[in-house]
Amino acid sequence: YRSTFMVAALSFAFKEDLRDEFRALNFPVSDADYEDLWQKADTDPADFSLSVAPSPLLVPRGRSVTCTIGTEALDGLTHEISFRARLATPVEGVSVALSDRAVEPGGTATITVTAEPDAPLASSSIRLQAEGEYTAHAADIPITVISTPAISAASYAKKVLSIQGSDFGASPTVLVNGADQTARVTSATDTAITLKGKKKKLGLHTGQNRIAVVDSAGTGSAEFVLTL
Repeated sequence: YRSTFMVAALSFAFKEDLRDEFRALNFPVSDADYEDLWQKADTDPADFSLSVAPSPLLVPRGRSVTCTIGTEALDGLTHEISFRARLATPVEGVSVALSDRAVEPGGTATITVTAEPDAPLASSSIRLQAEGEYTAHAADIPITVISTPAISAASYAKKVLSIQGSDFGASPTVLVNGADQTARVTSATDTAITLKGKKKKLGLHTGQNRIAVVDSAGTGSAEFVLTL
């Protein structure tokens, strides 16, 4: 019955009989149940609206990002709204999770997208399907896996702070103990950054110092702890 319900709901939403298309994909569809559901939907137009924000999503390697699914009842809908979400084109190391499989009309749910540190830099989209009592709606949420600055080593000697790592980009921002020290950068490549100045001028102190690099897209590295 659930398979027939989904086909009837999508058919009603797109105003087209989709039974043959789904049967070709080996979905079991009952004509009797389909006709009954279609008649009920045609006489009871209770529906809902669907929204997703933010969209599209940029997912840094090694991080998770979220977006919120919003719903609103139309024409007196009181039946719960169920969700399904998947990657339209699978990307190795990228996963999608739903906070709730169903909500009451007017409720919200969260989609969490996680990219493993070694996930490829690739694009895909999340295919979101939402089903009400008689109608269904769908949304595509574009996602792109992006690189993340990573610090592998840092040192300070002879008034020079050296930072090594990867994916720093062409114009990185350097934060030392939370303060922007980019003005003291003397050289920067994708794998190495050098800052020059006395310890105090660079915001360094005896003990543990927190260093982070933010690329030009605004994506920040995890903090690296430099102990002096």
